[in-house]
Amino acid sequence: MTTARTIPAGWELHTLPSGDTVAYHDPSHRYFRDVTDDGKGVGRLAGVTTVIAPMDWRPDGLMSWAARLTRDGVAALAAEGLGLDDPDEIRSALSWLRSGETVDAALEDARLRYTDAKDDAARRGSNVHLHALHALAEGRPVPAFDDLTVEEIGYAKGVAGWWLDEQPEVIASEFLVADLELGVAGRPDLLCRLRDGRLAVVDAKTSGYVPAKFAVQLSAYAHLALISGYEAPEVGVILQVAEDGSHRAIPVELDHEDFFAALDVYRRAGRINGALRKAAKA
Repeated sequence: MTTARTIPAGWELHTLPSGDTVAYHDPSHRYFRDVTDDGKGVGRLAGVTTVIAPMDWRPDGLMSWAARLTRDGVAALAAEGLGLDDPDEIRSALSWLRSGETVDAALEDARLRYTDAKDDAARRGSNVHLHALHALAEGRPVPAFDDLTVEEIGYAKGVAGWWLDEQPEVIASEFLVADLELGVAGRPDLLCRLRDGRLAVVDAKTSGYVPAKFAVQLSAYAHLALISGYEAPEVGVILQVAEDGSHRAIPVELDHEDFFAALDVYRRAGRINGALRKAAKA
């Protein structure tokens, strides 16, 4: 008699069409080859989004965005103090400007740091994926608007607009794929057949910027899907949605070599950084 295995809380054990199994730890968004009965991951797998990070090779745009948000946050807080009439009250209200540490603390308290914006964007993206794209893939006639904020509803309408235009035939959504030999795993948004009959791997994005790594991400998913036992996707689609409800479907030519190149750079960077840290301690 075979006893069903009990999976520790916070973990998911996925059996792929290929027969391979992958353990996913939801709280940390990490992948492993297995999980022990006491909840310890065994054999860490690199996530696709981590592997493709080196493809975003110029961080200037991100640095400018972070600097702009910090600048705007300081201006917003300062405006509150400058709007007072009494000089003593103004000095007291602006006392947080005395040092970099007090500025950072004030921005943190007001949730005006660029990291807060990143967290908000990540949460927004997750909600739009879950309550719009995944909800439609599961057969809902419209996104789960009741579970979304006013801002998120606009992005969800963009997803719904593409869905109505494309009428995709869903093969899998929010599914796990992995190449255990390479040690990489990920979770694509959608595998579907488009109106023109092509099998597509689709990834929804709520950001206004579309870097090269987004295309490489889809190439990675295509490779992992094939290795995991799914039919090989023929095309990638970056589904870019905006707060005003608009959408844009950007086709991506899937090239597995792009993924292998990103993986090579990722591993080389890890090896070099490790060697430098070791040399610095010697």
